[in-house]
Amino acid sequence: MSIELLRVRLDDYAKFFASVYQNIPIDMKIPCPTHMLNKYTSQLLRLRLAMPSHFHAHLDKPIPELPSLFNTRWPLVPNHIDLFENNIHVDSGTGRLTGICDWHGAEVSPFGTALGWVEVALGTLTSNGDLWRYHSAHEELRAHFWTLFYGYCGGLQAADRRCLETARLVGLFLTHGLQGNEPAAAGSEELGFLWAVLRHGDPLSAHATALRALSCNDG
Repeated sequence: MSIELLRVRLDDYAKFFASVYQNIPIDMKIPCPTHMLNKYTSQLLRLRLAMPSHFHAHLDKPIPELPSLFNTRWPLVPNHIDLFENNIHVDSGTGRLTGICDWHGAEVSPFGTALGWVEVALGTLTSNGDLWRYHSAHEELRAHFWTLFYGYCGGLQAADRRCLETARLVGLFLTHGLQGNEPAAAGSEELGFLWAVLRHGDPLSAHATALRALSCNDG
């Protein structure tokens, strides 16, 4: 897909993820936040013990911030838990998102925990090497998504953006660090994808740069 069509696709992604924040179902059943906090903490600490050491610094960022996702201020929303290509329908001629399927496994969890799935649009799985290869323009495309997403959310305060980054990391680790109830095996596609995403989510990434710039604008 061309960069122009990918930009269109990411525009629709930004609208989709923002709509989750803006249109929380009134009758949605809310799980116990304390139970969810304890569960997530236990899972992440278990991953911290089991995962290769190069993941540890990335895990150490969200673990102490978990309570911020389970206070009354931060929303719990319906999140799709599997947004790989087979569950996303895109018009190949326009780049527009035409549908998302396989919602039966959707879960109620903190807003932002599904945002790591945006990375799927920026690269492709490979059969060898590092298992995941990014589009040559992935940094520009990533910045395009985050700019649009923040705009569609109506402007988020710095504290909200920090919660989003915590939620994004938590979602990435719980989705791709676990296979079933067990830590993913070293060398697996899941860990290959996760490590590629984490390497491009460091302070030099477009997302982190956008966060810093927006924080400066907040004064």
